Order: sequence, then C-alpha cells, then structure tokens
Amino acid sequence: MTTRHTKEKSVINDVVDQTSILVFHHQDSGATAVFLSRFEAKQLTFAEHYGYLVKDHQSQTVWNLITGTAIEGELKGKELVRYPTINVYWFSWARYHPETTIYP
Repeated sequence: MTTRHTKEKSVINDVVDQTSILVFHHQDSGATAVFLSRFEAKQLTFAEHYGYLVKDHQSQTVWNLITGTAIEGELKGKELVRYPTINVYWFSWARYHPETTIYP
C-alpha cells in the first residue's frame, strides 16, 4: 500500500446512538462510506487509509473502503455492514438541522 497523507482526517472511528461506526471520506474523489465497525463479536478500530484501503488494528485485515470487503488478512473475503447514510450538501442539511456537530 502507498501512503498518502492529508491534513484532514479521512477515517473516523465513532459511536452514533450506541453503535460503533467507521466513517470514510476520500479527499480527492469525494467518495464517502459508513460501515458498522463491529464484525461478528469483534470490535474493530481502523487507522488512516491508504487510497481506498484501510487496516484494522485487531486482526490486521486490509479492507476496501468502497465495498467494505476484506481483501487480505485474517478476515479476507468477509464484508462490513453498511450503516444507513445519505450524502447531502452541508448548507442544505445545516438549514434544517442547526444542532448538528461536524468533524474538524
């Protein structure tokens, strides 16, 4: 994997409504995806991505951040579950949800 560093954080491990999630945003393409970060009985945490790939700390598995599929490592062939999301322009969302917090 080739490392590309940006100032913005592109992989975020967070909790929404008591559900652990992985948020991914690719700075160059604008691609965004959100997955549950619990796989079966394992709680996974993820490091910064490399292109469209990320490795979890627990199993050292490499995941495709577009499809959620494990491409190498202990969980190869497994898939993360997508978390239901929508992509909207910030100004549209903020108008109706001004209490929303954003990631810096």
